[in-house]
Amino acid sequence: DWPVDLQLGVPSAVILRAARRLHAALIVMGLRRHRRVDRLTHDETTLHVMRGASCPVLGVTEELHTLPGCALVGVDFSAGSARAATTAARLLADRGTLVLAYVERDAVAR
Repeated sequence: DWPVDLQLGVPSAVILRAARRLHAALIVMGLRRHRRVDRLTHDETTLHVMRGASCPVLGVTEELHTLPGCALVGVDFSAGSARAATTAARLLADRGTLVLAYVERDAVAR
């Protein structure tokens, strides 16, 4: 028996509210291919969730059947990027590869 909680609203906002309410440590979302019209109409729920989430967001494609063997984490040596790297490392398959890419904090705003 799974509890069901039905909520109406903008999907990304509903997901973010639920994550905050549940004190979620991770949000897992399915990814799909986007057409140009989706991008024009801003129908990119996962992107909106990633921008507003206070915890890591894992996007999963239909082809993913095992834990990832490689993860790339953008880091700026802040506490948040250290948590992101630690979380990514925990999600990797045994003997997986974690790649850390340094990103200047100011470079994101440019």
